[in-house]
Amino acid sequence: MTRYPDLVTRVSGLLTRDGDGEDLADAPVPDCPDWTVRQVLAHLVGVTDDVLAGDLAAAGRPAWTAAQVARRGGQSVATLLADWRAAAPRLAPIVATPAGGQLLVDALTHELDLRAALGVGLPAGLDPTPELEWLVTRFEAVLARRDLPGLVIRADSVAGQQEWRLTGAAGAAPRAQLAGAAVDVLRSLTGRRSRGRVLALMSPLPAHPDQDVAEYWPAFRWGPFQPPAD
Repeated sequence: MTRYPDLVTRVSGLLTRDGDGEDLADAPVPDCPDWTVRQVLAHLVGVTDDVLAGDLAAAGRPAWTAAQVARRGGQSVATLLADWRAAAPRLAPIVATPAGGQLLVDALTHELDLRAALGVGLPAGLDPTPELEWLVTRFEAVLARRDLPGLVIRADSVAGQQEWRLTGAAGAAPRAQLAGAAVDVLRSLTGRRSRGRVLALMSPLPAHPDQDVAEYWPAFRWGPFQPPAD
């Protein structure tokens, strides 16, 4: 129940560690190439506005997120963080539901975007496995839609190594694996890694040494996720 409020607390500390955050507000966020730190934060707070208001008909679509940034993008970092902290406890029960996983995945993805932009690593002990589990479960359907074989996903985190065996089109068994640190796997599945970096985490399974892992690359363009060119 505290996972979302804890994330809000982390981001608040990240942005205000040396002041009120206004000195960071206009810094670009390369993983969100059209947004600054302030605009990413406006989106995060705007999502809470819309979820609590039940305005979800266009959830995740560009017009939905653009409206959040337009509505909140002129506010100070202090105001945005105060409103987000106030809303976080009301979001926690929603995040705890299966449908709420998307909200937490989005928030963690943007926390990582902000940390990458500001050059600040993850706190020790943070385990992204729950968010990764949510993504992996949905990625299996992407493999089927792309008419691809199955895929093994292995992720190393503070909780140990997690493994998922995904089937592909028509129940096809895995022929390759994606393996690495949990954060790198999560970033690969959320469109934050280039083709070269994703394929560097992939390898054929021993039973299928001739499998071309590049065949899987189209699957990493899914949902709202568009990997960078480099």
